[in-house]
Amino acid sequence: MSAAATRILALSGDVAFGSVNVGATGTQTLTLSNTGNAALTWTNVVFTSASGSVFTRDTTAGVIAAGRSQTVTLTFAPVEARSYSTTLTVTSDATSGTSTAAVTALSESVARPPMLPSTAAVYRGPGACTGCAEALATLLQQAGFATRFIGPEDLSRDATFEGISLYAQPGGDDTMSVYRAIGPQRWPAVVTRIQRFVRGGGHYLGVCLGGFLAARWMDDPETIPALQLVSGTADYYTQTPRPYRQDQVIPVVWLSPPTTRFVYFQEGPTFNVPGATILARYENGTPAVLVTTYGAGRVGLSGVHLEATSDWYASYHLNDPDGPDGDLGLKLIGALSTDR
Repeated sequence: MSAAATRILALSGDVAFGSVNVGATGTQTLTLSNTGNAALTWTNVVFTSASGSVFTRDTTAGVIAAGRSQTVTLTFAPVEARSYSTTLTVTSDATSGTSTAAVTALSESVARPPMLPSTAAVYRGPGACTGCAEALATLLQQAGFATRFIGPEDLSRDATFEGISLYAQPGGDDTMSVYRAIGPQRWPAVVTRIQRFVRGGGHYLGVCLGGFLAARWMDDPETIPALQLVSGTADYYTQTPRPYRQDQVIPVVWLSPPTTRFVYFQEGPTFNVPGATILARYENGTPAVLVTTYGAGRVGLSGVHLEATSDWYASYHLNDPDGPDGDLGLKLIGALSTDR
């Protein structure tokens, strides 16, 4: 006589979102497991309270084989500054187990007094692409910063970081070109110097190459440490209409307010940084622009060139159907330099 079919549902994963700014989004992963001896079919995940409208999920149905599991990505997109709570319920044909979980989150207003704009140091030297440092400096000036350019020799001096509130690393060739310009012997001290600056309350803005540099490693197979300002990874975004190494215009989804914008892209990264506030995503859903914390400071990263000027487009005969994206660049700088 065969055993009766059992479909036992178990829910796991951290569904407490913590604090997410109004206008930004946070994500958590819910794992659905079937510890029974027969396949389990689930048909929905619903949020059962008035707060439920700010929570969404990426998958609404599936079949879980016996002894297997599936994941669902939950997204929290707050519309006002307050605490949120709801109950998540999974509808399924489970014969037993757990089908509900308590979901909590807190939202903070981004309309806080900004830090007084001061001076931003922008890297201009070997490894930086032609015009990248200048375009980024112009964007920072539009945000109210005084700017000055620094090079590899400046990064080797502690005094360089005195009197500035933001260090900006523009796009360029590749991470190793910056590493070679500074030199293998001086690089560890430069990493420590920048980490100390951000950890003490300074800010780091990394665009394209600067985004790669903020990650943990310079190279593969991970022998040379990068700046290590984020705990996650930066990898090439390759799902582009043209070969990803070519300059081109691609769409990204800006999350607040939700809108699709066409932006300048050239061999930039996508990011996997746990706990970061995502400002924009690529078409495939992976992060394109984000802000996160490092000690008392903040780190802003962009895989796309929001600072791109009209001559960039003209050089490669490109057309941006919705015009320049400096307004999005200013939003990134605003999110980066807001006093928490």
